[in-house]
Amino acid sequence: WSLRACRQCLTFGSASDAMTAVFGNIGRVTLNGLFAWSLVCVLMVDTVNWAVVQPFRGRGLRIRSTVEHFVEFGVRSLPIVGAICFLVGVIMALQAAHTLQQWGATKYIANLVGISALRELAPLMAAILITGRCGAAITAEIGTMKVAEEIDALTVMGLNPTKFLIVPKFLAMMLAVPAVTVIAMLIMI
Repeated sequence: WSLRACRQCLTFGSASDAMTAVFGNIGRVTLNGLFAWSLVCVLMVDTVNWAVVQPFRGRGLRIRSTVEHFVEFGVRSLPIVGAICFLVGVIMALQAAHTLQQWGATKYIANLVGISALRELAPLMAAILITGRCGAAITAEIGTMKVAEEIDALTVMGLNPTKFLIVPKFLAMMLAVPAVTVIAMLIMI
């Protein structure tokens, strides 16, 4: 936006017109950002409402869809998460062995790998890999549904799109990420 504002400053004759263009662009970007942030907040509140509050009011959860998504996000992510975590653990042990051998402290390699895997690396690697793999799939699925107007069709049929599309994925991810993280810790160690 700043390059566009600078071009507009050069085309305007007076300084007040240039200042109006600059502050107008700043205001437009700020308002667009606030609007996008408000949409995200509304989606988060709606998701928590349909996942936590509405089931107690008699509107059930889509358990079957949640289990299917759990298998997709958790079980099918295990090969790539396991391979990467195993390789990171091996590389960390080899690098630590080379460094610790100089001081005769090779007996601490297992402690180093274990503590760093449990505290930092395994949760980080599992979260990044699951987010990359499954986040792209979710984005592609919902984007395709938006283009094909399937989300609008759910609304026209009287069904809440958040309940049918977002909540099962949200609950499945809430269950899959910790489970895969524990397995990634064991593999990395």
